[in-house]
Amino acid sequence: MRDYSKRSSYSIRSQLIWTFSAMLVLEMLAFGITSSILFDRTLKENNNNYVSQMIFQMNGIIDNYISYMEDITSVVMQHEDVKDYISSTGDSSVRKALKPGIQGFLFSIKEIRKDLVNLILLFEDGDFISSNPEDRLNETFDFRHENWYLNAGLPFQKPYITSSHVQNLIKGRYPWVISISRSFHNQGEKEGILLLDLNYDVIQELISDVEIGEKGYLFIINPQGEIVYHPRQDLIYNDLKHEKIDPILAMKKGSLLSRVDDEDILYTFGSSADTGWTIVGVSNVKELLSGRRELQNFLWVLTLLTFTIVILISTLLSGRIVKPIESLRKSMQQVEKGNFDIKIDVQCDHEVYDLAEDCNIAIRKIKDLMLQNEQEQELKRKNEFKALQAQINPHFLYNTLDSIIWLIEDNENEDAVRMTEELADFFRLSLNKGREIIPIRQVIEHISSYLVIQQMRYKNKMDYRILVDPELYSYYSLKLLLQPLVENAIYHGIKNQKKEGLVVIRAVKEENCIRFSVEDSGPGIDPETLQQLRAGEIPDASRSGMGLKNVQERLHIFFGNEYDLFFESNPGKGSCIGFTIPLIKEPPQ
Repeated sequence: MRDYSKRSSYSIRSQLIWTFSAMLVLEMLAFGITSSILFDRTLKENNNNYVSQMIFQMNGIIDNYISYMEDITSVVMQHEDVKDYISSTGDSSVRKALKPGIQGFLFSIKEIRKDLVNLILLFEDGDFISSNPEDRLNETFDFRHENWYLNAGLPFQKPYITSSHVQNLIKGRYPWVISISRSFHNQGEKEGILLLDLNYDVIQELISDVEIGEKGYLFIINPQGEIVYHPRQDLIYNDLKHEKIDPILAMKKGSLLSRVDDEDILYTFGSSADTGWTIVGVSNVKELLSGRRELQNFLWVLTLLTFTIVILISTLLSGRIVKPIESLRKSMQQVEKGNFDIKIDVQCDHEVYDLAEDCNIAIRKIKDLMLQNEQEQELKRKNEFKALQAQINPHFLYNTLDSIIWLIEDNENEDAVRMTEELADFFRLSLNKGREIIPIRQVIEHISSYLVIQQMRYKNKMDYRILVDPELYSYYSLKLLLQPLVENAIYHGIKNQKKEGLVVIRAVKEENCIRFSVEDSGPGIDPETLQQLRAGEIPDASRSGMGLKNVQERLHIFFGNEYDLFFESNPGKGSCIGFTIPLIKEPPQ
């Protein structure tokens, strides 16, 4: 005989090992590349969303602040003394009388707003009024040539706002400021401007708490491309640091990925309609994607571990496949010990394969004979259950269809349609593709449809409550257990009352079971009948007895005699009937 198993052993083992290994490598490679791309994209999108929201909030804060400063210029320009001073061109005596009052007024504003560096009225003829009487203009500095003077907005227009700069106006003081200027006129001619110099540190304080990683930051530019604020202003002015200002101004809003000063930078920016400023968030891409290396290391470790496991599994699997005779012998030893569930699987091309198949046929026939009696008993039990279940549906269907006919005859078509829809939902859940064990969520939906139908039948005679913790919805129960109990509560407890009755359904989790109960506000159960019911003497001749008997038998068939009905009653105040079922976390296969 050919040494087939030894010759095929090497071939099968090597093919399995290399095939599984190649598939694994390709899969992990595709997974790693896809994960890396998605990781980068998600990080950038999340960063853009976060920075955009931050810029939006910061624009609102700065707009409010600048708007308040613009309001101050309007207040100053509307002051009566200021208007009189402007209109008294050439009358030095009037101006001399008005100047102290105006200085005091400007001083009071500056005292309130500590963020104002200068608050000055500058006149075309060189005259000025400062909030500080001791201020003197710098003789070497002609303010009439400065942008904040030339471009100052008219009284009825928005003031002109500069970028950050060193203010050389006052002798002996050279602060770093942002200027707001508004011109004033007399008889159509420009007489001068009102100048507010804001402390540069104010803008810095407004955005100092903003963090974009360890290397990220915010900066502000105006529509002319001038930097209003930058946390590294000294580097910018010394040309040691650069920003992509022109592309940002061209886009005004959105994001831009660029390489600046040998670093990959992600700009996120948004403009203010009030100030015209653009706030730019700068994110360092290398820092942003720092977690990617950790992900890559994890994937390498996972690939190595998985590769090792696959090699071991394929080696073991191939070793078993190439030993058909040993496999057959060990399998038959299991059969000798009474294990008839075994399936002998021999992969070869000689007589051992035929012998294994013959053994499988013999094992199946023996197992079929042993299970035949059990199947007959199981079939009998299922038939009994189907007969019990059939007692429920026709009676309820008849009553509901009868009620639908009444509604149609009374021209209550909307209620008839609703009852028909609830009836369809009820029987859809009742059938449930033949499954007997269903989630408690569906049990509650089923009984809810039933109660809606009954509430429509009895109209103002009943109300109901379903008190079930949603935590129980994931557990399973035998279907059609609650309906007979609810029908019993309505028929005996609610139907014959003159006042509106109440049915309450509860389900609570106990130590090893779930306890269902149906309470009604009816007259209760008389003591003699209650004693019989508790003794297990449930009649099956009456309508209610048939339903209760059905529930009891189904509980016993599916869960055993230890799970049974219980009965409680308070004469004149109502009754409670319920049952317990075991905790079922997964449906039976």
